[in-house]
Amino acid sequence: MRQFIVLTLLLGCGSGDKTETADTSSEADTDTDTDTDTDADADTDSDTDADPTSHLRVIHVAPGHGPMDMIVNATLPPTLNALAYQDGTPWTDRQIDSFNFQFMETGQGLAGTIVEFDMDLLADTHHTFAIAGMPPNTQVLRFVDDPNGIFPMQIRLRWTHAAIGLGQLDVMQMNGGVVHAVDLDFGDTLVEDFDSGPMTIGVDATDDGLPEWTFQDFDLDPNTMVDIYIVNDCDGCTPYLTAHLPAGLTPIREVLADTGADTGGIDTSGPDTSGTDTGADTGP
Repeated sequence: MRQFIVLTLLLGCGSGDKTETADTSSEADTDTDTDTDTDADADTDSDTDADPTSHLRVIHVAPGHGPMDMIVNATLPPTLNALAYQDGTPWTDRQIDSFNFQFMETGQGLAGTIVEFDMDLLADTHHTFAIAGMPPNTQVLRFVDDPNGIFPMQIRLRWTHAAIGLGQLDVMQMNGGVVHAVDLDFGDTLVEDFDSGPMTIGVDATDDGLPEWTFQDFDLDPNTMVDIYIVNDCDGCTPYLTAHLPAGLTPIREVLADTGADTGGIDTSGPDTSGTDTGADTGP
């Protein structure tokens, strides 16, 4: 079983919190109004609500790269430092604004930038960056995750194909005969809600309804959103599953010894999810 370390630092909140200054203008309340209204809300602006924020997290599932840094607006030191392969961060509050993001291996600085893009962080929005792929084709997959409105005793999962050299993949639930995603290409992603509880996941690479790989069980907490990545360590290697939990933990599920178990002929010829708009942004 792989060992991994969860980073607890991470993207600190920017300087978006504003300090309000009391109104000291001499014209305030100098009129001769003699009414007896003594409510305390007049001209005191006692609203203590925090400014709206955005939320950001990052996961590193790009084999061939060591720990990664993220630099924001070309400003050193890195906002995120030394995120190890297979590690992820929790959600971190960020100010709402447009930012430039650069990713590089730790210690390489701006000159070592591998991926760079500009992006708006939106109010009350949960953004996920997934560093994926292998040099020289490394990319940062970008998703908007919505953890709100999940029904009691259900979970919301995002399935993402981040395994190199395995072609299109179907994702199925072995203990229930549910096909979760069909014909996912690398970088494709699909979100769905379903009942919580233990689940054994199989992945079919030949579109015959039978899994080439069956994985150890997941038993995820209800009323949460979890991103699950199909990943591998080299081009064409056997995949495994990495989950990205809200707190930043990244549990891994390896292939079971009894892979290739008969699914009973699950029909995986459902609608093609490739190219579907599911909140992923894989721009430059």
